[in-house]
Amino acid sequence: MIKALNKNVLTNLSEGKSPSNWKNRSNLPVKKPKALVSAPKKLSMTPRYKKKPIKPLSNHRRGFSETPSVLLRNNDRMIFSVKNSAKSSCEKLYSPDLQKKVFQRSKRAITPLRDDIGCFKNQEKALDKHTQSSVDKGSSKNGNEGFFTIKSEINRQNYEKALGLIEKSYRICDDIELIYLTSICYLNLNRYEEALKGFLLVKSMKTFIQPGTFLGIFKCYEYMGKYDEALKALNLEVKHYPENIQGVFIRGKFLAEHKKYDKAIKDLKKIKNSEAFWYLFICWKGKGNYSNALKYLKKYSNGDYTNHKYLHELGKLDFKLKKYESSLQSLTWALHIEEENLETLYYIGKAKLSLGQYEDSELFLEKVAQSTSNNTLATKAIYKLAYLKQKQNDFYGSYQTLYRKSVSITSFNKNCLSNYIEATYFLIQNNFFEAIDLFSQLVNMKSEYPSFYNCLIFRAFTFFSNGEFEKTIKDYEEAKKIEELDKSSEFNYRMALSMVKYEKKKYLEVLEMLDSNFFDNFLNPMPSILRIHCNIFSQMSGDYSFTSSLTEAYKIKTPKLDSEIYYLRALLSYFSSNYEESLDSLIIFL
Repeated sequence: MIKALNKNVLTNLSEGKSPSNWKNRSNLPVKKPKALVSAPKKLSMTPRYKKKPIKPLSNHRRGFSETPSVLLRNNDRMIFSVKNSAKSSCEKLYSPDLQKKVFQRSKRAITPLRDDIGCFKNQEKALDKHTQSSVDKGSSKNGNEGFFTIKSEINRQNYEKALGLIEKSYRICDDIELIYLTSICYLNLNRYEEALKGFLLVKSMKTFIQPGTFLGIFKCYEYMGKYDEALKALNLEVKHYPENIQGVFIRGKFLAEHKKYDKAIKDLKKIKNSEAFWYLFICWKGKGNYSNALKYLKKYSNGDYTNHKYLHELGKLDFKLKKYESSLQSLTWALHIEEENLETLYYIGKAKLSLGQYEDSELFLEKVAQSTSNNTLATKAIYKLAYLKQKQNDFYGSYQTLYRKSVSITSFNKNCLSNYIEATYFLIQNNFFEAIDLFSQLVNMKSEYPSFYNCLIFRAFTFFSNGEFEKTIKDYEEAKKIEELDKSSEFNYRMALSMVKYEKKKYLEVLEMLDSNFFDNFLNPMPSILRIHCNIFSQMSGDYSFTSSLTEAYKIKTPKLDSEIYYLRALLSYFSSNYEESLDSLIIFL
């Protein structure tokens, strides 16, 4: 045929004809290749089309390298293969010894090119254009149109129809390949126990074992939740077929999804494609090695800045590294690609919250919180909104926001935040015992979220409000080891020290501690009241004059409704013989 083509080409060129005048080469005379052996007329070993040769991978068996091919059972080597695209027929037998064995099976035919593993539920994509499936394309029903119909229905995902054809036309127990096809149908129809039974039977026969058998067993165990058994099936597949890169990838992905990152990395490094790079990114991110995670994330994108998945994960990774500006930039680009992506909106809200842009953050988080398509993500956004209101000291708003959640999320940080919000709410409600109990739980867990320092500060304030001054001092001193106390906390700390000495009747020491300019910057009357009490008790005698203490009491700036101050003024005025002033103060007190 090639000589005929070349002859016509030379003739046309010599006559000056343009190649456009002989586009249709199919009209040229072609000599049919001679048949090497006789075969029934129904069977033609010559494909009806030309197939471009696929270069076999290194360390890849010929049986899995080129298409079309016919594989013998019992691990026999491949017999037919297309080696040259100019040859449209299988003109050479690689194993002449086996010719007789092959053609004695007069009903043998080439099975459909689609591989049976492709029928598995949620099957992975082919990992390499050179890598072919490892399914035996031989059939014990060659020449039978019903068998082709069954495979065609499976390829079209008509599994119920395929099962009907098998049950109607064949005795399944008599043919191991039909058991295999039946198991594929059961698997895709979620009938996992029946599928597993068939795959295990095929495996036990040891005459039709192929990668698809082990992968079928793996899929069944995976969907049934028996992950250890599923991994054993994958290990067997990789052990018996180490050249099947698809099996290595599936095992690496499975290990990555189950957070066995070290073993997953070992498998995935053997594969050089974007899917493998993606799961390597997941592994390194899970291990906390963000530099390697970023390396494989960039390999996955291959410089494609229109890839939403890449930009979204890059933004999340920068957020994890506390690069909030960079994170916000990547996430904003990702949002331009998918404007309604809820997870991107959620992380933009988080980034703005971390940058102190509370109003913008609330808008993004509220949009996610109101969505109904993803309740889990909406609940996460509600937690962030509650935390945002805590940052704004809106404790009532934070508590009410938290009760908008529709899904319970079991997370250490979110449980800590819930306890923290409830504790602050009980605190402002003067329910000190409940508040102390919740703050104590957070302190005992060394909770860093939302802040261990804040937990100590608030618990100390609760102890102070409840009159437990020694515990107050202990918490404030623990908090001072983390960072410097704010002015209000410092005020409470010094007053707690003074109250401990006051309870021990060390009045002069208390007066010395209160004689400080530090307290002049606060409107809180407690230092003045304590000073009055200490002056009275330190100089108590029959001729003691209350005039100086009364003068101190009238210097206190206090709201009209602060009854304690008016009660104190009434007493001091009475003992100073100022009965009218005492009566006026007493009326206001009452």
